[in-house]
Amino acid sequence: MNGPQSAADLLRRSGWAVVYFAWLVGQILLSAWRVSRAMLSPRRTFQPGIVAVPVASTSRAELVLLASSITLTPGTITVETGYNEAGARVLFVHALLLDAPDALRSEIRDQMERRMLRFMRPAARPVAPPARGRA
Repeated sequence: MNGPQSAADLLRRSGWAVVYFAWLVGQILLSAWRVSRAMLSPRRTFQPGIVAVPVASTSRAELVLLASSITLTPGTITVETGYNEAGARVLFVHALLLDAPDALRSEIRDQMERRMLRFMRPAARPVAPPARGRA
């Protein structure tokens, strides 16, 4: 580290890490409620499926943390990583309650990944939005 700018970046990233993990705990609890409600419902309206989610994460650490965060959330699991036809990195995510594939993609990219990249990347390396095209 070299001086005040690096210390400020470390402080910034630490704060975003706390925010991310608090948000993730909330998402885990919310998802546990949704899955429990679906399991206990007499109608059992499961709509399982696998969706390819384009991601902006590039490093191994970013991909592992994002995939682990998805898997920690009840009702979802990261099955595989790969590339789509355009060459963009994607995560293949199985969801137990897949009502709207585009909504799941958006939730992972625009909520989970964006929040995670805020603390994983230094301030000099901005969080680029992932490709919006379908995988």
